[in-house]
Amino acid sequence: MKQNSPDGTGLSLADYLDGKRVSELQEFHSFWGNGAGAPTRKADLKSSLSKLMHDEETLGKKLRVLSSTPTHLLLILIRSDDYRADIQSVFYNDHGIQLEYYEVEAAARALSRRGFIEISRDKSWINYGKEVYAIPRELGEMVGLLLSEERRGPREVFTLAGHLANVSSQKMTGMLKRLGFNGNS
Repeated sequence: MKQNSPDGTGLSLADYLDGKRVSELQEFHSFWGNGAGAPTRKADLKSSLSKLMHDEETLGKKLRVLSSTPTHLLLILIRSDDYRADIQSVFYNDHGIQLEYYEVEAAARALSRRGFIEISRDKSWINYGKEVYAIPRELGEMVGLLLSEERRGPREVFTLAGHLANVSSQKMTGMLKRLGFNGNS
């Protein structure tokens, strides 16, 4: 399975679903499709899941059934570059969310079984073997919008500082580069 899309912007939903076995896709479908009969062919499962996962109303309902710890893990991941973080980044996040190791593991496994995240092992020579959690890009964008709408107060809605506080460092760097700030000044 691919870890990143060709343009380096994270794991795509299509690649994520393509890398799953039929049994995993059927388990995802039982969660996302509210127990409706899952198709038996992989192509049909992928198509059905893609539609369900792109539907804002369905996603909103699925987010509301999650307990606080999986929701906290999703918040950390949607605020991470490429919607991806290793276990160390999850523990030492700068968003004020404190989780215990066993909570992160349990939440990650639950989210993985429901199709929200991919759990893999880092293959870089520096972090070799560490667990890495990634939300498929399209799902991460929608989760980010829905969760930020739920948690935003007047300061986040009506001020530039409030908005920028919710932007990941990678997105902030990209915005600054487009404005001509390259960090060399």
